[in-house]
Formats: sequence, structure tokens, C-alpha cells
Amino acid sequence: AANTLLVFRLSLYFLRNSACGQQIALAAAALFAVHPIHNEAVVWVAVLPDIFMTLLALVMILLFVLQDARPTARQIAVHAALFLVALFTKETSVALLPLLVGFEWLYLGRGFRQIWANRNFYAALIAMFGFYLVMRMYALGSLAPAQGGHFFLTGQELLLSMIALMGRYLASLIFPPELNYFHVYHPTQQVDLAVLLSLAAIVAVIAGIFLLRRRMPMISYGLLVILLPLLPVMNINGVGENVFTERYLYLPSVGFVWIAAWAWGFLLSGKRQVVLGWILFAALLAVYTAIGWARTPDWRDDVHLYTATLNQSPGLPSLRNSLGGAYELQGKHREAIAEFHQALALEPDKPDIYYNM
Repeated sequence: AANTLLVFRLSLYFLRNSACGQQIALAAAALFAVHPIHNEAVVWVAVLPDIFMTLLALVMILLFVLQDARPTARQIAVHAALFLVALFTKETSVALLPLLVGFEWLYLGRGFRQIWANRNFYAALIAMFGFYLVMRMYALGSLAPAQGGHFFLTGQELLLSMIALMGRYLASLIFPPELNYFHVYHPTQQVDLAVLLSLAAIVAVIAGIFLLRRRMPMISYGLLVILLPLLPVMNINGVGENVFTERYLYLPSVGFVWIAAWAWGFLLSGKRQVVLGWILFAALLAVYTAIGWARTPDWRDDVHLYTATLNQSPGLPSLRNSLGGAYELQGKHREAIAEFHQALALEPDKPDIYYNM
């Protein structure tokens, strides 16, 4: 709810010169509130870091905006503290630093010298990032100890897989695929239609960031908000077994709803198109709400979650093992053993499945 209100407040700022600014800002907040790609992040308690990190990011951006991107010494200290908390909440918070630079350059149209005038501000954020890296190395023993734990892609396979993965994330912002807790991932090994479409979408986003900077700065900055938080999760070898994850789109969706609402505002500008605009907007809200609402019961408990996931992705021995464990906790031993047998049929060399059974 707080994030939705922050999206609304920031939308009011970006649309302050628009004739229908308040309506468009409300539309952006409404889309953010019901976007089905948020279902996992909002409903599942394990994804609290993504929610809280986005809260901190939006607060920092809003403060920066209200300060006309010229924070005082005390305000710099507040930003530095918020940035450090955000980094300890979720690693992808590192995207906040270039997002703030991007606001100055893309939206405010400032040049290098004007941005350099904020060097104390950015130096403070860089110092917080350095402190975070030191603490991370101390706590984990290395920067990314899980690197290569599930996938170890290199060369062409890694490049093609990253392109396809980014394209899948961008497409899911517009209309999400069948929502699932665990999307089975298969690396991309050759150039196909999905890779070409993904590459075209990526080029369009990057080109839009630069080409629309002067004519449509809000769109330019919105595209940056979509792209930057997704760059860290392109580390396919380091994100874990579940490579494509819906919760990673929570922060990027802020940029998407800004752009979607802005585009909807064009329909309101013409008298003949107003009715059509409201019909389309109501239909989109209804569809988004229905998709998210239908998915919510999956999170009722572990058995419901694992069962729903396996109905969509049956060939996952780790989830079969987890479902067996969930049944065991409920005292349903026959169901548990049946799941362990299915898990072993898929992965007979896994000792913990034998142990659980």
C-alpha cells in the first residue's frame, strides 16, 4: 500500500504539467496496485526484501525529486543511511545509484558539470556501497559464494540466454505468463525467434532511453527504471536454480506503469477517444485483478504452493521432495512417501531424498 502511494506521488510530479495529470497518476498507481506480476512479491512473506527494498528506493527517489536533485549535507546523510539499509535488504539496490544519476541526466536534462556539482552526494552513496561490499565479504567469505552452484554458462550460450531472459522479463511486464512459483529454466543454445524478438525489445528500450531524453523525459526515465534493476539478475550463473522469478519485476514495474498510464493519457486527450480509453483501462484493471486474485490461494500453505507448482512443472525433484516434507509435517506419511518415490524416480542420486523417506 505504501509503495502504491509512493508511485502515485511520484507520478503526480512527473505529470504535473499534463492536463489530466491527476487522472493519469491515479491510473499508474492503480495498475501498480493490481499488476499480477506482483502477486508473488506481495502475498509471499519470503519475498519481503523486494517489497521493502522498493519502498526504500521510491522514498529515496521522491526525496531526491522534492530536493530538486540538490540535497544539503543533512539530506545527503539521510540518503546515505537509506541506501545502506536498502543494500543490506537486497543486493539489486545497487541500481539506485545510477537511477538517481539518470534522473538528473534524463529527466532534468543536466549535463556533466551540473551532475558533478552533486559529487559529495554520490561520493557518500559510493562510500556506503564500499562499506556494504566489505561487510558482505566478511560475512560470506566472498562476493558471490553461490556463483556457479546451479548453472555454469559461458560464451555464446550465456549471451543468448541473457538476451532471452531479459526479453522474457520485459514481456512479462506487459502481460505475465502463467504465474508460477518455480519456472523451469532451460538455457538458450541457439538463435531462434525468441532471441531475435528479445534482442529487438532490448534495443528498443535502450534506444528509447537516449532518443526520448529531450522530447519525452518521463518515458526515457521510466525505461531506465525498467532496465537497470533487471541488469543484476542477468547473472544467470549466480541467481540460483530458479532463474526467472516474478518478484524481480516488482521495482521495474514502477517504470512500466508510468509509461502505460502516460500512453493511456493520450486517449483522454481526444474527445472521441475518452470513452474508449476508459473502457480499455477498466478492462485491463479487471484482467490484471482477476489473474492475481485467482493465483492468491496458491500461497495458503506449503502443500497448496508445491502442488500448484508441480501441476505446472511436474519434472522438479526438489519440489517433489519439498512436498513430501510438507505432507510429513501434516502427519500424512503415505502421501509423503509417494512424493519421495516420485522425486527419486526423477533424481535417484539425491541422498537427502532417501534420508527424508
